[in-house]
Amino acid sequence: MSPVDPAAPIEWPVKGVVFGPNKRVFVNLVVTSGTRSANVFFLVSTTSPLTFVSPAVAEVLEPHNRIGFFYGKIHGEQLLNIPKSPQNTHFGGLNLLGDDFFRNTKGKLLVDYPSQPCSIFKTIPMDTTTGRPHLPHTITLPAHGPFHTVDPTRKVEAQTVPQSAILELLESVRPLLPMAPDDLARDSLGNIRDNVGRMLTRRQLFFEQLIAKEPQKVEEAEEIRVENIKLAQVHQQLKEYA
Repeated sequence: MSPVDPAAPIEWPVKGVVFGPNKRVFVNLVVTSGTRSANVFFLVSTTSPLTFVSPAVAEVLEPHNRIGFFYGKIHGEQLLNIPKSPQNTHFGGLNLLGDDFFRNTKGKLLVDYPSQPCSIFKTIPMDTTTGRPHLPHTITLPAHGPFHTVDPTRKVEAQTVPQSAILELLESVRPLLPMAPDDLARDSLGNIRDNVGRMLTRRQLFFEQLIAKEPQKVEEAEEIRVENIKLAQVHQQLKEYA
């Protein structure tokens, strides 16, 4: 993280890198609050519905803010609020670039894993000759041989998730669900995932409307924000199960 002039022009496309043994995608974005701006490295996670900044970044941009989020911009794009990374989760303390940033910017993420650069575009340049998108990177997959021989006559059983695991997951957010976990768990795994996703979307919309229309309700907004994070984690686990 480093300070930057808030009046400096924002550059697109955003450049980033694929880093580490787990091939994590990182990009450098300008985060602005009021008259303060900073270059911040974000871990890209399009499976997260929300974008978060670390408490360290929040402290630099709004040193006296103690409410868990602040109003600001990420790379020139106005987000209604930017929450701090919750410390009791697996990404506590990280700057996490979530799906809401890509929805707001209509951004397109391009990752070249073999060469390890990545970019976020607002618009994909078009080839005037072919009329097709022209991408500045060539994406190729590394060649590899077969790891084992598969018998084509063998039937592969679909992976099943014990209902007890689904129930335990739903019970962890029981007060946030529209129906009892026992009733919800009777449906198919895909429908359970979709129902929880719709509930998360409605709750996030309510949260954003609350802080926009009634900013004085700080404690209520913070409670809803924390609950939404828990629901988002359950939704993500259901997506992995399904």
